[in-house]
Amino acid sequence: MNTIISTFFRSLVSAFLLISLILEMILPGIAEAAVTPPTDPPIYAEFNFTYPYWYHPVIGGGQDAVKFGDTVQTSGLVRSDAKITSITIDATELGISELIEYPVLYNPTEQLYPFGAALHVRTHANGTAKLRVTIIDEHGNKNIQVQTLKLDNTPAVIRIDDTRYATTSGATGTLLVSGSLDENETKLYAYDYRYVLYGADHTEIDSGSLEQRAEGVQAFTDLPKGPFTDYSVRLGSYPLDRHPEAVYVAIRLVMRDGAGNDTVAFGPMVALSGTTTPTLPEIPHGTGVSSVLFLPGIEGSRLYRTTDGCSPTQSSCVEQKLWDPSGTTDVRDLYLNENGTSVRPDIYTKAGDSINNVLLFKFYESFAKDMDSFRSAGAMTEWRSVAYDWRLSLNDVVSKGAQHDSRIYYSEATSTPYIVQTLRELASRSKTGKVTIVAHSNGGLVAKTLLEKIGATETARLIDNVILVGTPQSGAPQSIAGLLHGYGTALPADWCSTWAVVGALCSKNVSRTRARALAENMPGTYHLLPSLSYFDLVRDALHPLIAFTTNNAYRAERTAYGRTIDSESELFKFLTAQEGGRTKPIPSELSKPNVLNALLLSYTHDTHGVIDAWTPPPSVQVYQIGGWGIDTLSGIEYYDRKKPSGAPGETVVAYRPAFVEDGDATVPIPSALLMPVASNVKRYWLDLSGSALLASLAGIRHANLLESDQLRVFIGNILLAKQTTLPRSITTTQPATINPKKKLLFMLRGPATLHAYDRNGRHTGQSVDGPLEESIPGTTYGEIGETKYILAVADDTYQIVARGFEAGIASLEIEEQSEDTSIASSTYETTTSMSSEVSLTITNGIEGTIGFEDTESTSTIPVLSPIQEENGERHSGKSSSLHSTSSTELIISETPRHVPAPVSIEIPVGSDAETAKEEVVSTTSTSSVVPLTASTELSVSRKRNSRMTASALVPVQDFVYELLAAILKLLSSILSLISSIWK
Repeated sequence: MNTIISTFFRSLVSAFLLISLILEMILPGIAEAAVTPPTDPPIYAEFNFTYPYWYHPVIGGGQDAVKFGDTVQTSGLVRSDAKITSITIDATELGISELIEYPVLYNPTEQLYPFGAALHVRTHANGTAKLRVTIIDEHGNKNIQVQTLKLDNTPAVIRIDDTRYATTSGATGTLLVSGSLDENETKLYAYDYRYVLYGADHTEIDSGSLEQRAEGVQAFTDLPKGPFTDYSVRLGSYPLDRHPEAVYVAIRLVMRDGAGNDTVAFGPMVALSGTTTPTLPEIPHGTGVSSVLFLPGIEGSRLYRTTDGCSPTQSSCVEQKLWDPSGTTDVRDLYLNENGTSVRPDIYTKAGDSINNVLLFKFYESFAKDMDSFRSAGAMTEWRSVAYDWRLSLNDVVSKGAQHDSRIYYSEATSTPYIVQTLRELASRSKTGKVTIVAHSNGGLVAKTLLEKIGATETARLIDNVILVGTPQSGAPQSIAGLLHGYGTALPADWCSTWAVVGALCSKNVSRTRARALAENMPGTYHLLPSLSYFDLVRDALHPLIAFTTNNAYRAERTAYGRTIDSESELFKFLTAQEGGRTKPIPSELSKPNVLNALLLSYTHDTHGVIDAWTPPPSVQVYQIGGWGIDTLSGIEYYDRKKPSGAPGETVVAYRPAFVEDGDATVPIPSALLMPVASNVKRYWLDLSGSALLASLAGIRHANLLESDQLRVFIGNILLAKQTTLPRSITTTQPATINPKKKLLFMLRGPATLHAYDRNGRHTGQSVDGPLEESIPGTTYGEIGETKYILAVADDTYQIVARGFEAGIASLEIEEQSEDTSIASSTYETTTSMSSEVSLTITNGIEGTIGFEDTESTSTIPVLSPIQEENGERHSGKSSSLHSTSSTELIISETPRHVPAPVSIEIPVGSDAETAKEEVVSTTSTSSVVPLTASTELSVSRKRNSRMTASALVPVQDFVYELLAAILKLLSSILSLISSIWK
């Protein structure tokens, strides 16, 4: 038995010794192989994208698909122990043929490579599109990330088949709408919903918002997909109550799908319940009315010159049209001498050559058609539009005007001035033996000068009616801004003349610089300045023509005049810089006020001294008609504003507009209705407050007052001597104030465009395709110098957007006004770049400012830190002082806007060589994923909880291998000892 046991132990010991020997031979190799890390360290990567976002205060949000023209924001993070050499994206399925190279930038703090780019969709396809990002390190390892986007370039199918009144309760009753919404769309938003008003000739007049169906439920937002029948909507009263001339109504619905495709559906026109058509009064057979002499406003007549060497007496000459101009050379030929006479004596106009329209913009076209209707009906013998050289003094216009064939030279003296001769000819052939003068704007000053010239006796013999439409009888503050800074003078569109890219087109015909140079010696602009009568009868203490609230500039002016210009003599001294506070600027310095011509200011004083005191003979009826309800420039304020990127307390002088509501956007009502009421002198207000500007064409303002249907009906009634009820928008007393409470004035300076959106998505500002829009009721857009401004009622919610067009700094100032007086203001500042976009939401005044948000930033939210200034000192807390200013600085937070769920990507350590070279991880996304950046908390947490990489495991493997080898050796020794003892 012992022999057997001994033999067993010896065999066991021999086996252990053999195993130990074998382990001692092979384990070092295994350990060496185990502790050697892979030659190619893996690449860890994330890749995300963001669908576009479009703003709408009710339904705005991210899209769930993209279409042609959209921009997709992409971003990602890469970690690797090896150096990353290339990050590229293949977006061919978005229509981008070229491979996009991301810049390879290493962030040593976060120990990763962030990347990102904006991709512009260039395909019209539908379906899906894959974005493939390839990341390559210095060893040739690859990691390919794939994201899938949805493509949708097909708008939804929307129809409005029928519209009818549910009741006969009047024009603002309930409409029943039937139609269908596309059932194949996953998402449909009621982006815009309104009723559209049309005139008797089916031309669009205006549009208004539909009332809510219930508290918080907007029209068409609760429609089911598929067919719908008799869906009830109710017409809002604004602007229907402002347009009694409206005859038809239709529903316009804009539905937006998940890709941002818009479908516009128009319903059929329905006759408005309870409305009448404001057509010209019926002209009874055999009726005879007076002939009409029409005098257009300033710049309302075309001007020409002949080629050099062609005298006025030659019957045929080669001519060149100078106005309306086709370029700056034409304007240069219109310059005048310091005494107000034309540099070129060969400038002329033509009989009847007034500018009735320019492209799609109408000024006198509809009025001219009305006059033609009277003539064609046989009621009027003739009417004439008298073109004149509006550059010259009023006395030259009515005392000169030599006619040679069809050419009329107002620089040439004659015994038969053209306007006087035309008046007498019209009266001699008139059916009544008399003439009715209809004059617009500056034409009204010409008319008063003409009647003063011919005297009361001849006036009574030749004239029965004088109709003054929007005439600045005692001047207008806007002329100050034009003469000093070129405000409102660029052509064809002053409001966009200072913008990048389109600015050159907007001022292609006349730049502000060229217009200011032309006006400097032009009597036609000087007699539009506020006269002595303006100061005596129009101006009020709350609205000075010139105000100096600056503490750091215009010291000489403040010493001479105080804080405001309060008299004609002070105004003229300031315009000519007699206080010695400033010098004449170079032509391009539009921000600096020009120094004007003292001789022409003297002419202005003398001229208004005569025409402001003119009174008509008792037999002549005078109708003064002024536009009302549009915010109109009342003066200019020179003030200190924070210098862009300046030190605390560092300011620059700037100027900004002040407004009053009682005007037509150019002429204040008190100036248009200057003459006191008498038995033969009447005053009429033309209410323009409801004339929203649709696509920049339909709104009634100063320049196109005679396009107003209501005004033209009124003029027709005057000609027919019909004592009928006045059209609804014409009154003999001032209309009730639209918003007697508060207004907001948004002023933007810097390289950015200004836009406002209301809660219904309506827009005021420049539209995407170029034209100006004022679709938000009660808003006005304009520019003075480099300042863009929007005036709006305060009791609403707006998103204010500043869109950059070049690198720089933009400041947005918000001023809250009550009864046209500033009660509070705030200033915000931000950097701009090409295509940058910064927004702010404001509700019910400055108190309701929500935030100033950089809508292009994908990682941070600008946080507002208010810093208020009062009397030059900074302090905390809210100030209620009228002149204090709350300015806000932007501080960028390090907190990420959104942190999406992480996408975990690993490459197995044991992968073969090919797998390690190219590992593809594919994810499909149907929702927005906000890009990550290196400075997020997510990346910090990943550093704390990161998975161990292959290289990180090497020290652990070394320890395990060494411990195993030691255990085997110990076991071998123990077995050897047991064997020896047993022996």
